[in-house]
Amino acid sequence: MVLLGGHPSDALNKPVDDVVEFEVLNLDMTQSARISFHKSTSETVGLTINGQHFFEVDGTSAVVPSACLMEGTNTLLFASPLGHPVAILDVQFDVTVAKANGASVLNSALESNFIANAFESDNARSSDLSFALKSHQTAAIPLSLSNVTRGATAYRSAASDKVITVKIGVQRTLGQSQLREAQVMYFDYTSHSWQKAFVKGVDHENFMVEADVPGGTDYFAALIKTPEMPEAAAFMPTAISDLEPKTPAEGITLIQPPTANQQGDANVSYPLSLPPGRQGMAPQLALSYSSSGGESWCGYGWNIATQSISVDTRWGVPTFDQNLETEVYSLDGQSLHGQNGDKANRPKINGNSYDPAIREPGPQNFFTRTQGGYRTIVRYGDTPGNYYWVVTDANQTKFYYGTKDGKVADLQSELRAGSNITQWYLSRVEDKWGNVIDYTYTKDTQYPAGIRENGTAMWLSKITYTGFVDQAGYTPGKYTVEFVTSKGRVDDRISMNKGLKLIDDRKLTDVVIKYDNQEVKRFKLDLQAGYFNKTKLAGISEWHEGATGSEKFYEHTFDYYGSNELTYTEKTIAIDHRNADAGTIPDEMDGWLGRAMRGTIPPSVLSSSSTVGWKGGRRYGVGYDSDYSTIPFAPKFDNLNTLGYQYSRGDNLSITKHQMLDVNGDGIPDIVMEFATGTKMYRPGIILGTSDLTFGEFTPIKYNGSFATHSSSNQLTLDWTGKVDFRGISLTNSHSAPLRSFADYNSDGVLDVLEQGFGKVQVRFGRIGDDGALHFESSSENTLNPVLKGQEVSSAPSDINKEPIEIVRYWKAPKDGTVSISGTASCVSGAEGTVKVAVQKNGVFELPFTQVTSSSALNMAKSNISVTKGDILMFRTHYNIDGYEDFISWNPAVTYTSGASIKDGAGNAYFNTSYSSGFLVSSPSTVLVNADDEIELDLGAPTGYTAKSDLHFVIRQMELDATTGDVIDEKRYVGVMTQGNNTFPTSFLDANGASATFIGQKDGMNVVDPNSQVLLSFEVLSTSNINWQDLQWRPVLRVTNPNCPDVSVSQYPVVDKVVYNELLENDGYQSYSGSTGTLEAFADISINQADLGDLMQDFSVGEEVVAYLTTKSGGKTLSEKAIVITKKISGHTIEYKT
Repeated sequence: MVLLGGHPSDALNKPVDDVVEFEVLNLDMTQSARISFHKSTSETVGLTINGQHFFEVDGTSAVVPSACLMEGTNTLLFASPLGHPVAILDVQFDVTVAKANGASVLNSALESNFIANAFESDNARSSDLSFALKSHQTAAIPLSLSNVTRGATAYRSAASDKVITVKIGVQRTLGQSQLREAQVMYFDYTSHSWQKAFVKGVDHENFMVEADVPGGTDYFAALIKTPEMPEAAAFMPTAISDLEPKTPAEGITLIQPPTANQQGDANVSYPLSLPPGRQGMAPQLALSYSSSGGESWCGYGWNIATQSISVDTRWGVPTFDQNLETEVYSLDGQSLHGQNGDKANRPKINGNSYDPAIREPGPQNFFTRTQGGYRTIVRYGDTPGNYYWVVTDANQTKFYYGTKDGKVADLQSELRAGSNITQWYLSRVEDKWGNVIDYTYTKDTQYPAGIRENGTAMWLSKITYTGFVDQAGYTPGKYTVEFVTSKGRVDDRISMNKGLKLIDDRKLTDVVIKYDNQEVKRFKLDLQAGYFNKTKLAGISEWHEGATGSEKFYEHTFDYYGSNELTYTEKTIAIDHRNADAGTIPDEMDGWLGRAMRGTIPPSVLSSSSTVGWKGGRRYGVGYDSDYSTIPFAPKFDNLNTLGYQYSRGDNLSITKHQMLDVNGDGIPDIVMEFATGTKMYRPGIILGTSDLTFGEFTPIKYNGSFATHSSSNQLTLDWTGKVDFRGISLTNSHSAPLRSFADYNSDGVLDVLEQGFGKVQVRFGRIGDDGALHFESSSENTLNPVLKGQEVSSAPSDINKEPIEIVRYWKAPKDGTVSISGTASCVSGAEGTVKVAVQKNGVFELPFTQVTSSSALNMAKSNISVTKGDILMFRTHYNIDGYEDFISWNPAVTYTSGASIKDGAGNAYFNTSYSSGFLVSSPSTVLVNADDEIELDLGAPTGYTAKSDLHFVIRQMELDATTGDVIDEKRYVGVMTQGNNTFPTSFLDANGASATFIGQKDGMNVVDPNSQVLLSFEVLSTSNINWQDLQWRPVLRVTNPNCPDVSVSQYPVVDKVVYNELLENDGYQSYSGSTGTLEAFADISINQADLGDLMQDFSVGEEVVAYLTTKSGGKTLSEKAIVITKKISGHTIEYKT
């Protein structure tokens, strides 16, 4: 039995009984599965197949296409769309050839609310499709969990069979303490329950939580309720047990046990509890530990992070060129780039040259690589010596780096390398109400002569909050957090990669919280000497200031598991030239010359080689001697006064006879020997006891060639020999290369042979046989670690802003019938990439993915496709390789084979259509502004447009409470453009006749609460369809914050065009002829209260529904009437209005 919607038998609303599993054997893609059941009410239920495919079922059965199923175990999740109690009984499955139901199309998730990234094998991230789910499209959420997910009930990722990282947006009304307590839940289809994932990060700025979770399921953010008894809370929500009793542990910050992240690091976090500030404006401080961390002022591996913008030194020490942008910046570890993706380390390539980035004066915008939410990052100043930064988030909270007010540099919060700034620390945080947090830093440059001379140390010394800034000036905050440090840490560090000598030698001993300069409490860090002269944080304690002085409230101590204390004693080790246990090297190892030399040069088992070679040459010379000049020929046997030319060449072959290598992969060195006959053996190393090394019996190595190195040399000499001196020049060229050598090429621990020579290189893979002998083969398939040839590595895209995507355009069948699709897909001129296109009906492909290239267009046509009203045809365009050079032209058209010639009064075809004729830019988008903002609306009136009907242009103003998000007030400003008029209205009035003063000029808004927020939206209405594509209304909204009157932000909202695009009934048009006169057309309407009851069931008493009767001719409106239906307690009423 499946119990849904808080059924009395499932009061806690647990999803454990909502999942039904069934087996599919011998899956046949030509058949479908029928799911039938009984239900206790007539409520519509939702079905989710295998965690991905969603169906809404009105009756008691559904036909699921085979494309949604898989071989083996499948899952079926039931849900109640309206949240009403429903019991599902007798669920059955059978095979059918009946037409399958169409799966519902899920809404895509907004990146500002949900981000899912999957880790690939090369540690790169790939983005997958994500969907925003309603309550009936996911599993039931138990009453023990409070859903705080922003933008949807839950989210779903299409990634499967891999771990992914998700970031889920939470409600912005949560306090900072609640935000830290938010958990990420994922639905586990194995246990049929929601499971908690480890939250590895909290984005306080964008109100998002991050966790690693399994892919291919649903996720939401939750606060876990902790009443004494969940069952009692479910049945008696007002019971006295809901009041939590006082506990001695109240106020104690507990530390969770260490958890491992994706890299295997152990992580611990200890938040420092501080008194709250106004509007949540208090510093978020936490003492964090990572096992991969290094030296720090809090102890090895521990740190209290401070925010900063710095020059990224991964690309080298900054040069600070005055004319070119030479610095790359990072914000809290995230790399920044300029507009269009410009970065100083990545100049634009132009043919064989490159265009460096020119340093521009004035404000410059920067962006992080991944955009998790709205944020502006602006650098002010003209040169690297006077830059400072202002970061503004979506809530208009400003973060000042290197400045207190965004106008004047704050010298104490910047770090300079000479006259240039290399790092800007966070100096102030200011929200839109003027509440501020100030950060103070201390520098120390007084270091004696030595390695620290002329060095600089800089650290966070104080934070002040609850301050306030307004037009009257700055009022300091009452609360301060002071960091008490001392000098002389034993594991200090000196770094120079920022262009200056930066010294990190402070150790943090106390964190003191004061109110109005009176101590409230402090945290004491117990720093001790650890292993290898590293500073160890042994514990942290919280002390409260009381009437009798400071008293310890509680304490945490830390145990570390690492190396034991090491002691060293002096010891003399006698080393012989070889291990006696290696035995005597047999005489058969050497030839006659080697045996003759043994008495003089004993061979070593570590490494011995035998070298044979030759060298020869010849010298030619001519000379002159005056004593023999008169004698025709007289031999002389010396070199005096001769000029000589000499050439010599040598060749050697060195054969390794003995060496110590690990042959069999057991980690113990073995002795490898080659005998004079060419036979090769090895003696495996054996450990006796705990440390004694000996060697086993001779074991064959099945290989014919010798492990040899060939070398050759050439020498050319020119010389002159005189009576008292000798002069000459000698040129030598030598070459040496191994012909055969050992190498563990496939990393299986067994030695392989690398053969080189004659222009080729070949690997023979080693394999240990059952008898221990070492064999070599040309293939690695029989080894412990086969080598497989992979695909060629493609270079990463140079533009990080281009993400491969799939574009899906869909057509929804307006009626039953048979349709044909047509259209040619081709790459536009100049695009050299490739694209894949396909056509899919519901869950089945009508035309599979086929490649389109620049040289071959593709005719995407198919006839006789049977459709039922509501079926979805999807026209899918997917990048083929890398998403570059893939601009495609494809205008698909859908045509009914019969009965589809109907058009509306404006000439719009209801049934037969193409993508270009049906494309319309329309969306109910909104713009969020603050109530005290000044706005200016440029109407963006259409040019050359004549109204074909009376048009109502609407500006909606919805005022929201800034804390709760509740609606405070609504206003609707309307401007009318009458039929035949080509002048756009400039006067927009509300229901009381008041005009919108912000049109065409900068002005404020008429609001109830000056601290509220306002949603603005735009729409255009008509009593019937017009040719909506001809109407181009493009309003531009400029927003100015009163705190920055010189800066305005332009918004371009999309207008919602209210289109009548679903035809319920049509009898065609009527023709009239006769003399000129007045013609009146009206509808004969009969009232059926039962039908009206069905129509108005979701409305409250007193609410109205309006329908329009319009008579048109030639695309123009002749007459129109409105029918107003009002819901009553009994007997709904209908009223006609003109």
